[in-house]
Amino acid sequence: MISSELFSVQDQLMVLVIGIVCGLVGALLAIFLQRLAIGIAGFLVGAMIGVAVAKFLGFNLYFMIPGIIGGFLGALLLSWLFDWALIFFSSVAGASLIIRSIPLQASYVVPALIVLIIVGVFVQARFVQGHRRVPANP
Repeated sequence: MISSELFSVQDQLMVLVIGIVCGLVGALLAIFLQRLAIGIAGFLVGAMIGVAVAKFLGFNLYFMIPGIIGGFLGALLLSWLFDWALIFFSSVAGASLIIRSIPLQASYVVPALIVLIIVGVFVQARFVQGHRRVPANP
């Protein structure tokens, strides 16, 4: 509906094409901005920690260098931990949805939830590692 009003197009096929293109552009933009925001947040937190450590150790005049180094380390660390945090939280959410949909006795809920979380983390971690591996030449 927005594409027909925004671009003054009445042909349904053109509206569909415009909608698909706008959706793809939005998805790519969201992926790029998500990684950028994670990197910026990690850099700021790492820089803050680096400056605090430098001042604690008595480097009051040269605190920018540890701040910059800490910023880069923080950006790398947060981008690495983000994937694991996402894996963990999605496993918890999925496990809780499964537990809610299955009628279980109260004594089995917590153990089943823990097992499902572990399985979810394991499966997603294997999936992520499988996509990061470089295929070997036969």
